[in-house]
Amino acid sequence: MDKIQLEKQLFLPLTKLKMVKLAELCKREQSVVPVLLEISSFHKEPKIAFRAAWVLEYILFSSFPSADDQLLFFNYYPLQKHNSCRRHYTKLLLLLIRKGHPPTGSSLSAIINQTSEWLIERKIPVAVKANCIEILYYLRNEEDWIEGELKLQIELLMKSGSAALQSRGKKYLILLNQE
Repeated sequence: MDKIQLEKQLFLPLTKLKMVKLAELCKREQSVVPVLLEISSFHKEPKIAFRAAWVLEYILFSSFPSADDQLLFFNYYPLQKHNSCRRHYTKLLLLLIRKGHPPTGSSLSAIINQTSEWLIERKIPVAVKANCIEILYYLRNEEDWIEGELKLQIELLMKSGSAALQSRGKKYLILLNQE
């Protein structure tokens, strides 16, 4: 399935069942992950970008990404401009980190900086912020400033954040203070 065919499929409304069927169809294609990354990152229509990110998340959660796909994902992660797609991207990054495949090399710094920006930015959805807390917790030893800044941001977010954000913040604040 080429990019044009995939965009046509993503233009149609997707229920979860339709998304799963599309994702299963896409999984059979060798070069679909780069296409989904491109569409989810740069498509001018946010709904299509969201649907591409949703399919991408399903594919990468159901079959662990190859080293090439991981590297490509790490390069696209800091470029993500759609708030609706950031939730999928942060979930995918957490999957990779938890499975022992954190970003390295030149993508590491860009990912840390972008994740930090999403954590502080006001208009970022709560689920993305919660994922950012966890990502930065796992990457806290990669840069000297992360741990201290993360503690401060969590404390700020806990003052006015949702119950879910306060719960996640409390958990990671406790872990940070135990070290």
